[in-house]
Amino acid sequence: MGTIVEGKDVIILMETHEHDGCSVPKFKGYNKISMWSARTSTSKGHARNIVLIREMWSGIVKVETTDPNDQFIWLNITKNKVTFRLATCYFAPKNSSSARRQL
Repeated sequence: MGTIVEGKDVIILMETHEHDGCSVPKFKGYNKISMWSARTSTSKGHARNIVLIREMWSGIVKVETTDPNDQFIWLNITKNKVTFRLATCYFAPKNSSSARRQL
């Protein structure tokens, strides 16, 4: 992604449709946190949100929780006893098959 990621510490990718046979490429210097939906079995894939975190921050960034409906990831970023919370959210359009399965 070249200059898009240059100088960024946290990158959030939405609706990636990642699955076992097709994944988002590795980005040098970043760790990846994926949120997969095991209930979805379409050819589009399963992952909705992906968070890329610069490796130098990996020791202070922890996944706090993920939603059982696979709609959000909460991250805790703690440094010098100060915690910053970051959420990624994906809510499927109400007319999508994914949203209907969650009802």
